[in-house]
Amino acid sequence: MHALTPSQQSKLLANRNVLEVSEKSVSYTPAFKIKAIHQFIDGVSPNQIFSNAGIPIHFFKEDYCRYCLKRWVQKFRAKGQESLQEDGRGSSGRPKKERAEDLTYDELLSLVEIQKGALEELKKQNALERKKKR
Repeated sequence: MHALTPSQQSKLLANRNVLEVSEKSVSYTPAFKIKAIHQFIDGVSPNQIFSNAGIPIHFFKEDYCRYCLKRWVQKFRAKGQESLQEDGRGSSGRPKKERAEDLTYDELLSLVEIQKGALEELKKQNALERKKKR
């Protein structure tokens, strides 16, 4: 998916079928996914399903709607309707970095204490290594 502009993001977020939007991804409500799967099985085209739901398909690459439905149908057939209730993307990949600006004062203090402890431990280990070398 190409990057969505802030204007596109806000238009998508205004749609009741959209759960979350970022610059690089869109998450849809479980109700929309289930309804879309049933419509697809009934023969409605993916682009038509998204258009009928008020989702501007011109924001996305050509086969975006088809790929979404393909993923949802596979998940639906493999694990059932309940599997569409959660978004399984968050469980893997690189963990998000904590930003210092997002931490409270107490959290920052505890981080500093942890770092001080780690430094003290390193100093002790270095001192022991130097003694062993003598």
